[in-house]
Amino acid sequence: SLVCSEMCIRDRINTGSSKVRSSYKKQYLSNVKIFENNFKRSGAGVINCGTEDSYVKKLLGYFKNRS
Repeated sequence: SLVCSEMCIRDRINTGSSKVRSSYKKQYLSNVKIFENNFKRSGAGVINCGTEDSYVKKLLGYFKNRS
């Protein structure tokens, strides 16, 4: 179930549907693109770091590239 606390809406999402997954993926990738463009426009950088990655290495690499 999906719960939207702001609107008090509870809904079920069929995650077994490839159409639903595809739609969510498309929306996610669109949001990432908007996020990255906004940061680039403001002169800030973006670091992509997953839970399996070392954020320290990513940060060091980021600052090394900016200098």
